Amino acid sequence: MLTVGSNVLRQNFDGFNLFGLPRYSNGEDIGLPRNYYLGGPDDRWLRNNTRHFVRIDQHLGSDWTLGVEASRAKSNNNRRDMSWASYIDPITGTGPGTFRDRDFDLDETQDTLDAVLKGSFHLLGGEHKVTLGTNINKRDQHIATRLRNSNITLSPNIFEYDPFDNISTLPYLPVSDTRNKIVQKGVYGSLVAQLAEPLKMILGGRVSWYNFDGAVDILNRNTGAVTDTILTKYEDKGIFTPYLGLVYDLSERWTAYASFAETYMPQGGSFQGPPPGTPLGPVTGRTYEVGVKGSLLDGRLNTSLALYHIKRNGQAIRDMAYPPTPGNFGTDCCYLGSGRIMSQGVDVEVSGEIVDRWRVHAGYTFNDNENQAEGGAYSTITPKHLFKLWTTYAFPGQLEGLKVGGGVTAQSSYYQRGFIRTFNNGVYDGPETPFDFTEPGRAVVDLLVQYDISKNWSLALNVN
Repeated sequence: MLTVGSNVLRQNFDGFNLFGLPRYSNGEDIGLPRNYYLGGPDDRWLRNNTRHFVRIDQHLGSDWTLGVEASRAKSNNNRRDMSWASYIDPITGTGPGTFRDRDFDLDETQDTLDAVLKGSFHLLGGEHKVTLGTNINKRDQHIATRLRNSNITLSPNIFEYDPFDNISTLPYLPVSDTRNKIVQKGVYGSLVAQLAEPLKMILGGRVSWYNFDGAVDILNRNTGAVTDTILTKYEDKGIFTPYLGLVYDLSERWTAYASFAETYMPQGGSFQGPPPGTPLGPVTGRTYEVGVKGSLLDGRLNTSLALYHIKRNGQAIRDMAYPPTPGNFGTDCCYLGSGRIMSQGVDVEVSGEIVDRWRVHAGYTFNDNENQAEGGAYSTITPKHLFKLWTTYAFPGQLEGLKVGGGVTAQSSYYQRGFIRTFNNGVYDGPETPFDFTEPGRAVVDLLVQYDISKNWSLALNVN
C-alpha cells in the first residue's frame, strides 16, 4: 500500500512575548493583570512549516510486514521580541533596562527515513514476535541573529508601561550567523518471546549514532563583516541501549508487567558556559517500571497502575551565572552537565464507560525528583501531585445528539529558588542575588456542550 501526504502550517503571532514577566527585586510577584503586555509594539513570531511524506507498506507472506517512510520537513521562522532584564524596584516600580531587543530568522530542513520489519513465528509451542528497524534523521539549520542598540528604562512605573511609548527607529544590526548540521541514526530490534502460556519476555535494544557539526560567524554590527568563526563538533558512536521486560497474564482481564531499560539522549545543542560555550555530552540513565493493567465492568472500564524509578546522569542544569541565550548562537547556553537525576513516582489511570453513554477518563500522578549531585529537587516546577478528570454524557431519546461534559486539572504548588547575577552596566557581572518564587496549587475547570446536527456536522461550545 502506498500513502502520500503533506502538511502546511502558517502562523502569525502579533505581540508575541517569549520570556514572561519580571519580578520585584525581593522575589515577590508584581501582580500584573492577565492582559498586561510587556513587550515591543512590533514583537512577532512568523511560522511557515511544511512537511511531505511517502510511505510504503508491504505484506511479506501472512505473518510479516515491511514499512518504509521518507519525509522532508521545512521550517521558516522569523521572531522579533523584546524582553526585560533583572528585576523591578518595589519602591519605584522601575527597572534597569532591556536585556534583548532581537530579531532573528531560523530556517531548518529535516530529512527522515524509517524502515521497520515486523513479523511472528512459532517455536517450542509458542508464538514469538519480532521487530527490526532502522532510521536516520538529518537536520540542517541556519540562524541569523540581529540586535537593536536600545536601552529603555521602565519609567515612571511598570504599571504605566505602554509599548507604543517605546517605538524605536533604530535598525536591527547583524550579530551572528549560525549553521548547524545534526545527524542521528540507529538500528533497533525487539523479540517478544512466549515463555509459557501466561508469561512473555521482551528483549530489545538500539544502537545509536549522533553527530553535531556547527559553525558560528560573529559579525561586525556596523559592516556585517565576519570578525570570528567558532567551530563546534561533537560525536557519539555506537551507543547501545538495551531493554528487558516481563509480562504475566494474571487472568483474562488482568496483566502484570515489569521492565528495565537503559537510556541515551544526546544534548549537543545545550552548551556549557561561558558563551558561546561548548556542547554537553549525552544524558545516560536507567528506567525501572512495574505495574498492572486490567479492565472492570465487563471490560467497559480500563485501569492501570504503574510505579517508576528513573536515573539520569549528565543531565543539563541551567547555569545561573549566565543569562539564557536561546538562539543567539544557534544553541542554548548556558548549562552545567553535572546533573545526577532521580525521578520516581506513581501513575494511575482509569478510562472507559461507567454506564451506558457516560464516559470518563481520570488520571493521577505522584512525582518525587532529586538532583543527587547537588541535593534538593531537580525540577521544582514539576508538581508532586497532578490530577486530571474528564467526563462526558450523551443523552438518549428526544435529546439524542446532545452531549455535555466537564473536566478538571488540579496540581499541587511548585517553586523555584537559586541565585542569579545582577545586571550591571549592560552585562551580568554584578553580585549574586538569591531568589525564591512560589506558586500555590491550582485547579482549572473545563466545560463542554455539544450537539450533533447530522452524521457529519456537530456544534460545540467549550469553556476553559
